[in-house]
Amino acid sequence: NPPVDVLFVVDNSGSMAQEQVKLTENFQSFITHFTSLGLDFHIGVITTDVENPAESGILQGSPKILTATTPEIDRYFLENASTGTDGSGSESGLEAIRLALSEPNLSGANAGFLRPNAILAVFVVSDEEDWSDGDNNEPAVGDAPPISLYADLLLALKGGDPSKVTFPVIVGDVPTGCTSPDADAEPGVRYHDLATALNGSKSSICSQDFAAVLDTIGSDLAVLVTAFPLEYTPDPVTITVDVDGIPMVRDQETGWYWDALVGGVAFAPLAVPAACSVIEIHYAVADYGGPIETGNAEAPPEQCPMIAPPMQAGNSLDGGYFACTVGAFEASPGAAATFFALASLALVAVRRRR
Repeated sequence: NPPVDVLFVVDNSGSMAQEQVKLTENFQSFITHFTSLGLDFHIGVITTDVENPAESGILQGSPKILTATTPEIDRYFLENASTGTDGSGSESGLEAIRLALSEPNLSGANAGFLRPNAILAVFVVSDEEDWSDGDNNEPAVGDAPPISLYADLLLALKGGDPSKVTFPVIVGDVPTGCTSPDADAEPGVRYHDLATALNGSKSSICSQDFAAVLDTIGSDLAVLVTAFPLEYTPDPVTITVDVDGIPMVRDQETGWYWDALVGGVAFAPLAVPAACSVIEIHYAVADYGGPIETGNAEAPPEQCPMIAPPMQAGNSLDGGYFACTVGAFEASPGAAATFFALASLALVAVRRRR
């Protein structure tokens, strides 16, 4: 299991008292997924206030980095995440994240939190829109840094690998905001947009039951940490998984399953293999006959090229080549091929191999 670093961004403006209570009282619903798997985790808390020099992306509390060996971790999370309600009314959660995970804080005030080999989860809890670089009168709009700036920053910290970054949020519903007996929230549009860009879940801060919300987020992170991305794009129906030589059942509740988010095999919580298990994943490579792209995706051609000569050997994952006609890609003689529809014009031959 790789380590995981979780950065909580907690709104500390004047309207957040009840939401902070719901977050801290239900922390156990979140952390139980980490402790039950024996994960190596770091948990830190920052606020949405970037005007106060004592905050501005600086980890709060003492100890400021909670780990699997922190005694009474629930108590310390309660203290760290109870950030109060005296923070700036210009809640700038995205800018706080940038400050926390870049210099000088990264190797200064927050040194030791972010680990190069860890999966990174950034978790926002706020009842307002992001005001980063706003005019202090309205949430950031025209003059705000684009969402791509923050997505690129987080991805760059993990070598551009989207399977190692996630951005779950508990914010106001989009597009209309939300109201409940203990919450009145503006729509968190920018937070939603970044969650979409980084495959994060979106939950309502007006939810009465934070236990269920935190349980789901914790479970999602546990899956991300314990999943196995595949080197090449598979034909998912051909995947088989053996653990220590014993075939595992394909079942999302009791065994393994294909997870498109991580591009690999994930395990149900009770089926996660023990440390040092030998996991064998067999699958047929989806071979479209095109150039191998970076990552684990070999993109199919957009349409059948109008050429008669076959593609040259070496352009496909298994070294084969494909002849093309107007209506279909046809495998060269002797190749075993399966044909799939591509738009309405062509079929793509997918050669299968173990």
